[in-house]
Order: sequence, then structure tokens, then C-alpha cells
Amino acid sequence: MCLSGGALAMIVIGVIKSDKAANAAVMLITVPQMFLSGVIIPIGHSTGVLYVLSRILPMTYCVDLGRSVAYAGSPEYDAVVLFNPAVSLLAIGGLTALCLVVGTVLCARSEKNR
Repeated sequence: MCLSGGALAMIVIGVIKSDKAANAAVMLITVPQMFLSGVIIPIGHSTGVLYVLSRILPMTYCVDLGRSVAYAGSPEYDAVVLFNPAVSLLAIGGLTALCLVVGTVLCARSEKNR
């Protein structure tokens, strides 16, 4: 789960040249993810742009996987968990791999152009 957040940050670091600006941009990406992933506000019934944004962020699947572990065997499980844990694991793995590849390419390109 931590790798997925780090992989997303690699993309930002590869795009932004300044260290201070990259740190600020990573925080600007992390904080909205808390709202869009369902950590603070439920996203089970979201539609439109919010639905699409919540589904492309790795934190959504990390939070849902954590909830599936915490609520396993309880009657509230179906009301709280959005995805099957296998789907969450696959999404975390896929998004992490994608972000790592894109972030590595962007970081290598930015170092080459210095």
C-alpha cells in the first residue's frame, strides 16, 4: 500500500524539477485523495467526475482493502466495503506498477535533460 503512494509521488517528482515544489505538489495530491478515496466522506454512491476520480486513485483501493480486513465477518461488511479484496489487491498492484513505470520514465527523462 505504501508503494502505491510512493509510485504516485514518483510521477510528480519526475514532472516537477524543484524539490520544494515537488514536495508541495505531493501534499496537494495526497490530501484530496483522502476525500476522494472514502477515508473521510463515503464514496459508495458518488457519480460523474467524482466517481471516475475515486476509481483511478490508488488510495481508494488501499482504504477499501483495509476496511475489508477490519470488517471481515461482521454484519456491516457489505455496507462498508466497496470491492472484493481480490479486486482491491489487483487494482493496487496494477496502479502501483503503472505509476512506477511512468514515474521511472519521467524521472529518468528529467535527469537526462539536466
